Amino acid sequence: MKFSPTLQSIGALQLMLAAVLLIPLLISLLYDENDTLAILAAIGIAVLIGGPLWWFNRQSRNLQFRDTVLIVTLGWFSICLVGCLPFVIHGSIPSLTDAFFEVMSGLTTTGSTILDDIEALPHGLLFWRSMTHFLGGMGMIGLYLLIFSYVGSG
Repeated sequence: MKFSPTLQSIGALQLMLAAVLLIPLLISLLYDENDTLAILAAIGIAVLIGGPLWWFNRQSRNLQFRDTVLIVTLGWFSICLVGCLPFVIHGSIPSLTDAFFEVMSGLTTTGSTILDDIEALPHGLLFWRSMTHFLGGMGMIGLYLLIFSYVGSG
């Protein structure tokens, strides 16, 4: 198992998360709501985690299947952990556990929620919550392609 390419991939995923969070940030700025700083803080944290992980682990990528499984597992967990921060920082979901559940349910396409009144969220956070469901669908397709390409049926 090669940890350097794994860490590089986790860093790249965090940087992609920061880039994706720019869209809810733009929506928050357009609606001039109070979730702007929470989204901006999450972007900063994603860059602070992802930048060094990606930069200091740059090298060739000869990955085995178990490396890719580790990347998918750790990547999903780390994206959920940083992706829940806008909700926690803003205070719309004060519990880290509940916010983690909310983002994990979106990114795994479960669709469950702990929110009673989803529309009460500021527009930026509401869009971010919706994006987690979209990205979760894309992630599931990617995971299936990874598994099926390994077993030789796709």
